[in-house]
Amino acid sequence: MNSTPRIRVGEYIGYIATPDSKLRDRARLLRDIRPYNPGSDHWFRVRTAVGKDRRTTRDGQAVHAAALNAPSRREANFRRVAETWDTIVKRWRRHELVAVDPVTINIGGTDVAVRPTFAEQDSSGNREVVIVRFSVTAPLDVDKANKILRLAQRAYPGDTIVLADLPSGDKAYTAGPARDLSRYDEALERDGLHIASILATADGAA
Repeated sequence: MNSTPRIRVGEYIGYIATPDSKLRDRARLLRDIRPYNPGSDHWFRVRTAVGKDRRTTRDGQAVHAAALNAPSRREANFRRVAETWDTIVKRWRRHELVAVDPVTINIGGTDVAVRPTFAEQDSSGNREVVIVRFSVTAPLDVDKANKILRLAQRAYPGDTIVLADLPSGDKAYTAGPARDLSRYDEALERDGLHIASILATADGAA
């Protein structure tokens, strides 16, 4: 039986997005990890709409429709995301949707499953692997964004990585194959070690 701790990239993003002043929240986030359940995913409607948008009209209308049909308590958040998405999608006007397989990367003894939101390819064959952060909390700072880019860069070394941090508005962080982000490897290893220690404590308490 594989005893290596395992999390999804979205959970890693949640971990690093939690301020250092809220270490208990960060630990609770990891200890509460469960198999993905669409019914408990606040962003499920929008996440699904983004996939539909990329496969069909590619103009953001599916995301706006999700916002219009959202429960009242989520409508404002979804509408804000839809408006941001209108600008972000312009990046891929001349691209086409292509397949991308999930890849698992080990950092500090923790396996992180990197499953991109989607991937787009231009006419020259250059692929952009896209991770979308669905949230209305504080935007990621540059160092946190770069750690995510580096993690995905290690998973997809021949591709351009795009991180669309929706709380940052229409700003997208990018890293092409030639961009050297290896200076973040040590920080990733520390994060992995810390995550593994939290999950080991959780297992011991179970």
